[in-house]
Amino acid sequence: MINPEAFSLDENDEVLGGYLFITPPSFQSNQWLTDLVEWKQRKGFPCTFVSTSVTGSSASQIKNYIQNLYNTSPIPPDYLVLVGDADQGMPTHYYPNTGDASDLPYTLLEGTDYFPDMLAGRLSVDSQTDLSVVCAKILNYEANPYTSDPSWFTRGLMVYDYSGSLSCKNTKERCRDLMLEHGYTTVEQVTNPPHYSGASYINPIINNGVTFVNYRGYGSYSSWSPPTYYTSNIQSLYNNYKLPVITSIVCGGGNFVSSSSDPCFGEGWIRYGSVLSPKGAVSFMGPTSLYTHTKWNNCIDAGIYQGIFEEDIGDFASALLRGKIELYYGMPNNQGPGGTTSSVECYFYIYNILGDPGLEMWTGVPATLSVTHSTSLPQGVNSFDLTVLTGVTPVEGALVCVRRAENDYQNTAWTDETGSVLMDLGDATAGSYYVTVTGHNLHTYMGQLTISQEAVALGIENYTVDDDMIGESSGDGDGQFNPGETIELIVTLSNNGSSQTATGVTGTVSSSDPYLTITQSSLTGPNAAPGATSLLSDDFNLILSPEAPHSHIVQVTLEASCSQGSWTNLINLPVVAPLAEALEYTIENSTGVLNPGEIADITVTLLNSGGDPLQNCSGTLISPDARLTVTDNYGQWDNITPGNSCVNGSNMFTLTAAPDCPPGWTVPLQLIVNANSYADTVIVNFTVGEVTDEDPAGPDAYGYRCFDSRDLMYAQAPTYDWIEASTQPGQTTLNLPDYSSEDDKSLSLQLPFDFRYYGEDYDSITVCSNGWISMRDRDNYINFRNWNIPGAQGPPAMIAAFWDDLRMDYSGSSIHYWYDSANHRVVIEWKHLKTAYGYGYNTFEIILYDPAYYPTSTGDGEIVFQYQQFRNYDSSENYCTIGIENWQQSDGVKVTYANYYTAGSAVLDDGVALKFTTDIDYLSTAPDVEIQLTPYGTPIQIPSSGGSFDYNIAATNNEPTSQGITVWCDVTLP
Repeated sequence: MINPEAFSLDENDEVLGGYLFITPPSFQSNQWLTDLVEWKQRKGFPCTFVSTSVTGSSASQIKNYIQNLYNTSPIPPDYLVLVGDADQGMPTHYYPNTGDASDLPYTLLEGTDYFPDMLAGRLSVDSQTDLSVVCAKILNYEANPYTSDPSWFTRGLMVYDYSGSLSCKNTKERCRDLMLEHGYTTVEQVTNPPHYSGASYINPIINNGVTFVNYRGYGSYSSWSPPTYYTSNIQSLYNNYKLPVITSIVCGGGNFVSSSSDPCFGEGWIRYGSVLSPKGAVSFMGPTSLYTHTKWNNCIDAGIYQGIFEEDIGDFASALLRGKIELYYGMPNNQGPGGTTSSVECYFYIYNILGDPGLEMWTGVPATLSVTHSTSLPQGVNSFDLTVLTGVTPVEGALVCVRRAENDYQNTAWTDETGSVLMDLGDATAGSYYVTVTGHNLHTYMGQLTISQEAVALGIENYTVDDDMIGESSGDGDGQFNPGETIELIVTLSNNGSSQTATGVTGTVSSSDPYLTITQSSLTGPNAAPGATSLLSDDFNLILSPEAPHSHIVQVTLEASCSQGSWTNLINLPVVAPLAEALEYTIENSTGVLNPGEIADITVTLLNSGGDPLQNCSGTLISPDARLTVTDNYGQWDNITPGNSCVNGSNMFTLTAAPDCPPGWTVPLQLIVNANSYADTVIVNFTVGEVTDEDPAGPDAYGYRCFDSRDLMYAQAPTYDWIEASTQPGQTTLNLPDYSSEDDKSLSLQLPFDFRYYGEDYDSITVCSNGWISMRDRDNYINFRNWNIPGAQGPPAMIAAFWDDLRMDYSGSSIHYWYDSANHRVVIEWKHLKTAYGYGYNTFEIILYDPAYYPTSTGDGEIVFQYQQFRNYDSSENYCTIGIENWQQSDGVKVTYANYYTAGSAVLDDGVALKFTTDIDYLSTAPDVEIQLTPYGTPIQIPSSGGSFDYNIAATNNEPTSQGITVWCDVTLP
């Protein structure tokens, strides 16, 4: 299952995942398809290219082939490309609940969930000509984009209908703003109203060049409508190689099995045009179902563009998956099977990619690269040095591939922070090689390298790691480079030349690796005739630090010299070490919890995920937080072999939690693990106590928490004290009439003070009739449909006191703004509003406190919500949303959504206040409340057998504020 927290595949992974192309035999020899496969390999992707004569021609046979390849490949593919339409020998699957076509089942390879384990796309073509056009579009888009007019890379197009659903407009405006906030200069809009007919407006914009076309509204197998745009309108385009990607988040357009519309709308986008004069788009995403629904589509759409522009997702299919994940979190009550009105699973199945799933999308003008490398190397010399710059700026993370198609040689690496990479070309033989450099928004560099035999050239024939206890080496004798070892590196050179003897042979090693020390660096060797070897006279002495991590590659440069010349070679020494990981900890008391003020022993389960045993393993535990102290910091484990785990049950740690340590407080304990020559620090995230609804919700990543007026053990807990803004002198009744469906309103206001929120200072807010405010002037946002927090829907920098589709009526509903200058606070009150479904009235307010008068440790302003009337009954639309989120919509504190309350949040009711702040102070002493227990009636003597008896309880509150108490009794019998 792809982790919902991580959507892009293989970005700077150590090993690049590959492509699996499956085609009917009739398309296998298509030259453009062959070129596309070669291009993906030239970029660095390992590719498997097979026909259905190998896999089998039925959907189940193809799935079985994919499953077997996934299970047995050392590097399973990331991307699946299905070549051909469903009626041209490339079958599909069908979602059983709706009967709609889906390629998703091909990618469900682990577990029983519906999250794909690779990402699929279909080159849905009916003919050789279609296939050539589709492949040529992809090739030119990635390898040779149109740059005569680079401005098209920062232009986009939003097409939408909001005559029947204002939420489509809300969604498109958010997507558009994301693009403009991330470097786009122009994002055009074609909308209905006013344009019911769309082609005459849409085509000129696409012809001028845009990178994204995004549609929301209504659709069919062959159209958007309105603004109306049909498959036939694509034929009228002449955008050539200024090819956009199409995100068609609307009914039907991706139905590649339709017999009534072939090509369907999506197929038309990718098929039309010719190799020399393409038109339309390079890839398309959309559903096969004709009956998708607005709120589901809007959620997917917003997630796609949030992923691309806020989270830097670069490939097309990962962007669609990001949209589906947004829906998954946005519909927590609908994650099972069902139809288009009830099921997240359904939308995972029906949305598919027509095109290349791994297409690297342009989101900016491609940077021109300056790449420096040798164009020739002697055969047998393995070191290849390359540097990538844009201007004078190093490019980190560029993917470099050296490939020779004739013998399928392929070697990839990523540039470091200096823009450089030093590659070991290993056993590359004489011949011509492609050198290709690619990356997100980088113009592809394509160069060449020639490896040829010279008269004389010294390379590395072989080397041996000697780590025994004889001579100058000191190790365990396993022939591997382990932390803490001193090894003797024995090197044999070879003369790979054709005609000259290498005389006066020497070898000198060096390295910039921080874990390596070299004490013997220069050696001599005998002469070597062409084709002969030269064993260096002694050995190089290398010392590896005990801190060297498992799988780290120690790169050693060997300068092999003789009287005839000098050649640089590489020796890459993998570190084989234990790798300690803290799987879990256990609190060894009767409750399994360490509460504030308690002391307890703990054990830690260590897993050895490395390649060498953890022997004589011990650990020292350190706490960086004074509220959690370590009173016994030493523990021991039995020997742990690779892949196994152990508990320090015979020598435990002891921890003490201070009385003022809040429940739920997490401390990153540092566990220094030592085993023989191995040393490493492992983080154990330890949580004190258990969070209840009497504790705050959060913190989020930034540090905000939400305190309830019932969180009595915290200094930050607010006191409910209703401020009736509507009656205050100088208040403003805001003109936000919202009496019916899609009558939603927002209004921007200047703040009387600067308000810091998530580290940013704001001087204005937007107030919406639907129970929220946001920072800055965003009165084009009127979002009525509430979603999860944090999430891609809604305005950025949102503060949601009761986000729902709220309505006024004529019995006293109003919204008010009041600046309380005497107390340095702004109050916004929603008075007597009900939800669209009429379930009772809500009266609530948001209070912003001037940070200059109410300082916090971070300088961020404090926010209070107060609820005079609270009626959260809107079950058909995920109830209401309450919480806050940052501008990027990537972080936030949620109190409730879909009637699920976050840990630490109590169920809300009338007369409750919430405070959001970055400060926290736990009160270590209980409130001064006296409890007196007296028998009900005559004095009671409790017999040893026990029984049922009645008592009166009297509570006296000696505090200046109201207190909530819970009473329990411990009875001790004689």
